Amino acid sequence: MTLVDGRDPSVPFLGAQEWAAISFPLDDLATVELVRGPSAALYGANASSGVLNMTSKAPRYSQGGFFRLSGGELDTVNLDFRLAEDLGNDWYIKLVGGLRNSGDFTVSRNGKAEYSVPCATPVSTDCLPQERVPLARENDNNIAFGGARIDKYLSNGQALTFEGGYADIRGPAFQTGIGRVQLVNVNRPWARFNWNGERFNLLSYYSGRKADEQLALSSGTNLALDSWQWSTEAQTNWSFAEEDVQVVVGGSYRRTEIDSEDPATGRQTLMFEPVTSDNGAAFGQVDWTLDERFKIVLAGRFDASTLHDSQFSPKASLVVNVNPENTVRFTYNEAFQVANYSEFFLQGNVAAPVDLSKIEAGACAPFGVDCGFGTPTRIVAVGNEDLRVEKTKMFEIGYSGIFAKKAYFTLDYYNARNDRFITDLIPQIDAATGTRTNPNFGAYQPPADHPAPQVLLGALQANLPPSLFAILSNNFDDSPFFVARSYTNFGRVNTQGIDVGLNYYFIDDWTFAFTYSWFDFNIKDKDSPFANSLLPNTPENKLAGGITYAPDRWNFTFDVRWVDAFRWAVGPFQGQVESYTTADLVANYDLTERFTVGLNAANLFDNEHWEAFGGDLLGRRVLGSVMVRW
Repeated sequence: MTLVDGRDPSVPFLGAQEWAAISFPLDDLATVELVRGPSAALYGANASSGVLNMTSKAPRYSQGGFFRLSGGELDTVNLDFRLAEDLGNDWYIKLVGGLRNSGDFTVSRNGKAEYSVPCATPVSTDCLPQERVPLARENDNNIAFGGARIDKYLSNGQALTFEGGYADIRGPAFQTGIGRVQLVNVNRPWARFNWNGERFNLLSYYSGRKADEQLALSSGTNLALDSWQWSTEAQTNWSFAEEDVQVVVGGSYRRTEIDSEDPATGRQTLMFEPVTSDNGAAFGQVDWTLDERFKIVLAGRFDASTLHDSQFSPKASLVVNVNPENTVRFTYNEAFQVANYSEFFLQGNVAAPVDLSKIEAGACAPFGVDCGFGTPTRIVAVGNEDLRVEKTKMFEIGYSGIFAKKAYFTLDYYNARNDRFITDLIPQIDAATGTRTNPNFGAYQPPADHPAPQVLLGALQANLPPSLFAILSNNFDDSPFFVARSYTNFGRVNTQGIDVGLNYYFIDDWTFAFTYSWFDFNIKDKDSPFANSLLPNTPENKLAGGITYAPDRWNFTFDVRWVDAFRWAVGPFQGQVESYTTADLVANYDLTERFTVGLNAANLFDNEHWEAFGGDLLGRRVLGSVMVRW
């Protein structure tokens, strides 16, 4: 889960972030906090792995402005703007905006592949699926964004915030379970209201997404997708027993609407029909400081939704302050992950449709029956409305310590049990057993008013390959379509891991940072045909190190990251991600108090690699910048 000032900017249909739509320069961030591990006790559904919580700068405490021009490789020209001013009478305003014009590393796979090899039937792993159409925009991304915020501080210590923003996205492509999709014309409006006091906080926001043009490269079809989300959350906090006990209590409500109707055709492109859902929650947390050494944290949240059964998520933590420099933490968490709207309701084309008009003419029309084969019959991946929530139970022990007032060291171990995992899109028919992944879509049934159904079934069986005839089914309106892939819940997976972090301030203005992560997983039901679809898509080992030098007028950071090889499986993208090492360099120099020049080199040594199988082949990108401040 990702939050920006308490607002969820994700794409509801996929439950994923659309980072191109973040409508502010990264310079406007005041804090970035990663809450590790299951966090449903306070944040609810889909915080089962953690929460990335970002807070932007309040205009009252960050007055002034800047304008930055950046350019460089991949024909990049970027503009960023920020202004914060005092309007008088405790009113403050902030304006932000930007333009992104550049190429990228995305290339067409229409008849070719930039790495691995093109897939050829029946091979479907360790190869790149070929795409039916080329990119609509190649090496041509255009993103524009802007936002405005007004704060009013009241005499009683309370504050009001009114904020809104907008992003226009054209060009980027991303991976999905049905293949790559390119954003041809996507708009992201949003608005936020916040009323904050010493003992309470009220947050309400709107997040929209209008996408009339999204090109499915695997099928060549347009995937229109509009979504609207309204959310309100209120919480209050109190202190007792001379502030040794702190209590937070709150509740929230969210309504989501999704519609995939293509305005050009009037037909749904990704679902059978529009979907609306409602979600409500009540939560609370108690922090009890027993003495100088011990602190207990207890939390719980109850979530109710039209998408899933009601869920309760508890949390318990014991913090032991061994001394002022050393702390040990023991935590137990339970969380749940809800299928996204795609996993519930998807009906997306995964291949070119099949022309069965001759069967309509020969086996239906003579009997005076419309069987629905007069138009090309779609081959689709479908969602499963019977999916249950994934459940996670995790125990974690962590240590943090400060040594010689120069080194900050953290060491964390976690062990989790994960039940009812939702598979990736897998074949509807299991080749070994013949069972159906999604029983909601059974074998095809002729129309009830067809006087000779066996004639129709015989014609279909005689004219279709067995693999296609086996997946022919009926949609909710009884129209025919081919169900190629779907989702289901599966068994249990145990995971464990270790995270190590070190920040060392060894000389004035010099800082060294190091992180290492080890991850291990164990699929309990390894004999299941679904086992290979539950890869974690993450390496067993990864580490990073960097050094920063920041005297008065300039700063310099050099980072190196190494990632172990690992297996990747998402929909049609199944293959090996080879081990890779990247180095990044960032440097800025203040020419005067107002002017700064900068250099940002990602993948400095141009080590071409892919970080997700089926993702782009990534190379170097070096940008230079000039900033003026006032």
